[in-house]
Amino acid sequence: MKKFSHQFAALLFLTGVFLFGLVHVGIAIHSVQYNDGLLDALNGIQGWIPYLMSITFMAIGGFIFLDAIVDERGREENKGKIYQYVGDKE
Repeated sequence: MKKFSHQFAALLFLTGVFLFGLVHVGIAIHSVQYNDGLLDALNGIQGWIPYLMSITFMAIGGFIFLDAIVDERGREENKGKIYQYVGDKE
């Protein structure tokens, strides 16, 4: 299950980065032709939905990775504490 969540997080994060890059390429091409700013270019290419989706994908993928890292650290810190407690009781 952990391997699947790591793969899913990697897929989401990389998809977000790729989509973010493509939207910025579109913004750059539009800005050269019309000399617009970022917000005007996003309106001009109708790129608000992919732009926000890319940020959302990167954030969700990053949070899943962060959760996995915190969970793994907690598991490593608690490793052996139960057995030490049982050994002290005997």
